[in-house]
Amino acid sequence: HYPEPLKASELATCCGLSEPHFRRIFEEQIHMAPMEFLNLVRIQKACKLMSKKDYSMDQVAAECGFLSVSTFARNFKKFLNTTPYQWKKEEEKTHSHLLNYNISALKGWNNLLGN
Repeated sequence: HYPEPLKASELATCCGLSEPHFRRIFEEQIHMAPMEFLNLVRIQKACKLMSKKDYSMDQVAAECGFLSVSTFARNFKKFLNTTPYQWKKEEEKTHSHLLNYNISALKGWNNLLGN
């Protein structure tokens, strides 16, 4: 469900936990905040989408769950240290950078986000 508008409180409810408890457990296990992880998943999906199809950045942002291109670009730069436009032009050089993120996602977390 990664493209859908999600909140940590909704994820906590799905897990039967309070939001603070959910956040604490999530960060202990995944080593990043729930919404940061969600944005990482969205950026990973955006990279796959941009490498396979010639979508506009508006289309990529919308399909990956970002409400605006500027939010998409800001998150993209946060994780990849480049803009989506630069990445698209130099895809071969920067594509592997996302693989450097060591996400120790436990069984269930990826299923919750639709991976």
